[in-house]
Amino acid sequence: MQLTVALQQVLLANVLVKIGAVFTVALPLVWLGGLLYHCTSGESLQISLFKVYAVLYRAPGAKVTEETTLPAALLMNLIFLCGLFTFAVVLGFVSEEIKTQLRSVKAGNYAGTPFHHPWPHHTASLPGALASKAAECTHPYYPLLNHISAPQLTVKCIPCLATDLSQKVIAQDHTVVLNWNPQLVPLLKQMALAKSHQINHVMYDKPIVILAERDKLAMDAELEFILRGSKIKVITREGAPHFVKDLATVSAGQARTIVVLNPDKAVDAVKSKTATVLAIDAARSRHPSMTYCDQNVVLQTPEEDRCPPVPGENPLIDLLQRQQKGACRPVRVNGARDITRLMAQTAIQPGVANVYCAVTQHSRNGATFYLENFPIMTGREYRDVRRSFSQGVVCGFVSKADHSLHLNPSDQQTLEWGDRLIVLANDDSFAPGQEHEPAGEWVGGAHDGEGPECLAERARNAPPSGSNHKRIMVVGWGGDVEELATGLAEFAVDGTLVTVISSERPQGLPEALRGCTFQHVEGSPTSFSSFHQAGLADCDSLLLGGFGEMPSKEADAHMLSTLMQVQDFLRSHRTRSKAAHLVTTITHPETTEVANHLISQGDNVLTAELVHPEELMSGLLSQVAAEPDLAPLLSELVDNSEGQEIYLRRPERYGLDSNKPTTFSQLSELTRWQQETAIGYIAGTDGRLHLAPDPQEKHIFDEHSRVVVIAESE
Repeated sequence: MQLTVALQQVLLANVLVKIGAVFTVALPLVWLGGLLYHCTSGESLQISLFKVYAVLYRAPGAKVTEETTLPAALLMNLIFLCGLFTFAVVLGFVSEEIKTQLRSVKAGNYAGTPFHHPWPHHTASLPGALASKAAECTHPYYPLLNHISAPQLTVKCIPCLATDLSQKVIAQDHTVVLNWNPQLVPLLKQMALAKSHQINHVMYDKPIVILAERDKLAMDAELEFILRGSKIKVITREGAPHFVKDLATVSAGQARTIVVLNPDKAVDAVKSKTATVLAIDAARSRHPSMTYCDQNVVLQTPEEDRCPPVPGENPLIDLLQRQQKGACRPVRVNGARDITRLMAQTAIQPGVANVYCAVTQHSRNGATFYLENFPIMTGREYRDVRRSFSQGVVCGFVSKADHSLHLNPSDQQTLEWGDRLIVLANDDSFAPGQEHEPAGEWVGGAHDGEGPECLAERARNAPPSGSNHKRIMVVGWGGDVEELATGLAEFAVDGTLVTVISSERPQGLPEALRGCTFQHVEGSPTSFSSFHQAGLADCDSLLLGGFGEMPSKEADAHMLSTLMQVQDFLRSHRTRSKAAHLVTTITHPETTEVANHLISQGDNVLTAELVHPEELMSGLLSQVAAEPDLAPLLSELVDNSEGQEIYLRRPERYGLDSNKPTTFSQLSELTRWQQETAIGYIAGTDGRLHLAPDPQEKHIFDEHSRVVVIAESE
């Protein structure tokens, strides 16, 4: 028993102790072998001992084939075989130690001697901090082991050891992401895309450190596959974001930006994040040099938290209001835009969901909002300022005086010193140049002498965007549809017919609302008979829903199955040449490829917009983390149903000639007469989205083209 315990202690010891033990065990073998060789070969004892040692430990030059007597040859070969075993044991110890060290580096843990918890009455003999930790160990298995009457047994407390040996990330001005939820991976992908697009921001040059209550090796394995080939550096640490000690391991006190995601499994997300923000403040206090440095804390608020904050009812809101006065600048990002309302708008105005995705996410064909201060613009009217850029679209400005957002302001408004322009551009190379007058002679010449006032009046009286009434099909939408019905009625024109196909009449489905008529067809959402009864063959747009309560993978599977059924029906029964437009949500990006492949085989009976809420949210978080002052702008465009929104307008709204090319600068002037800002257009020929095009880029705006504008909510 004593020998077994001693052997276990040696195997758990440091690699040097292991090698020393092997040499100690082999020492008697050298003496015995040397003595026997001295007797069998006639060599001196000194030479015999050295030769046995050389053969046993594989010393260079040692040979076993030069013996002249049979007993000596047998003895040396036996010692050689023992030497092979000894060398293999030493090599195994060394290689195992190297692998252990590599695993420790990869896992972010210091390599050190394993700490053994002895019995409580022995803790006084340990170094002060470790003795205190051993005495206070609360691991559930440790108290049970205290009752075992085996004085020689020691117990290794793995959770305490992992906590003690957690390696600190040495970094400053980096980005820290706290918690792990479905938005984390899309967020990192957005940051990687921003880095690959060479967006010049210090955030993407520093490491991104993740702290979450999740196994580190599991996090590393998932991120290694997802971020393979990306240029960003991601470091993970396992720990609780509301523990100051764990925040210290990611150097949260020295971080420039901290993104606090919603906890994936927290019972009360508000209280959890309140504790996290308090812990962040405590972590900063450990570093007096950072107390006066700005630190941006970006908080993802829960989806249901859309209402204005009420002081005294939400501890997180109260805490953030107190911290607004300090160097720590918290920014709340909801990002949970009413997806139902977005789908409703997309059904009426196909393409608008793609526009929202393009302006909130980094992509090859997308554009990004920038905030820049150009002192040369101080004192100039907004009309002159927006005309001064040959790249990018000026959408408004943020006031230096009160940090208020002025999106789509009046042309007569004057910029003050320090005001920052809001510019939508494809890259950050834009700058003001010579003022160009895009309207000028074109206004009078192209419209038979009509001046700006006459043209503005004509455009003002033109039909609104989406003027033709439509037939909308809603398939598989369960539960309450009141929100969906309200959204459809808000964007549709009088005479629009909405038909809901479901097994039973949904709650909140009206008979009529704002000039729209609603009807219900009872039946299976995938039944051809239900499709016939509802008139699916003649619909303009199709909304697939009802998957929100399912697990994510199952929801995508149901969506693909329903999509296939709908497409098969339309291929056989479609009565119109124009393709129906399908709008639905997905939970996994991989589903997009499958859905697009399926639609490509459908004989052009369907076009589709697949909305991924997680990616929409991640794009918002990525942009706000890089530029916190963008939060009010993105919140107004994406979160709020009031204020300024993105719309798709028909060309006739602005009196455009469908037979003559129009430059984007000319289009911009026409939209300004409607108190709107044109940020791009959708080509009628191929449906391609053009955001922030060159002012001199020309396009013929036919009946299938759409103008993308920022305008006051209707």
